Amino acid sequence: MDTLNVKGVGRRIDGEYPCDIAGLVDVSLDEALTVAEANFVRDFSGARGGEIVEAFLAGDMAVRSALAMVVLQRAGIPLLNETVLALKSGWAMFDLGVEQEDEAEHPPTVEGVEPSTNGGKSSSQDSVSLDDDLSRIGVPV
Repeated sequence: MDTLNVKGVGRRIDGEYPCDIAGLVDVSLDEALTVAEANFVRDFSGARGGEIVEAFLAGDMAVRSALAMVVLQRAGIPLLNETVLALKSGWAMFDLGVEQEDEAEHPPTVEGVEPSTNGGKSSSQDSVSLDDDLSRIGVPV
């Protein structure tokens, strides 16, 4: 389970909120954005359905803020657009509940082959995982 960490909004709102970011953008799941929520994300951030994940991974604060506002709305805490636009950019941070294996401490070994210095990660773009993308932009994973 992912967590939205809110700070700097106010004592009543600051805190942690469970969420499922992948579920919000996967239209095949029950947690998916409703049409109204998807329209809100588009109107607030400019990102359309297929662009939301890429913008989120790129650190787009408008997309992150819009998704945070959806999570808070679902928790019964609506925020006005004007309120959010006046906040510092770090007001909403997502902690993605993806479990990582500690590859750096225990890299796989093959007899006669030196361990990789890049933590065992492939440099191929096809093998880059969501975790790598998120950690690269400062999202704790």
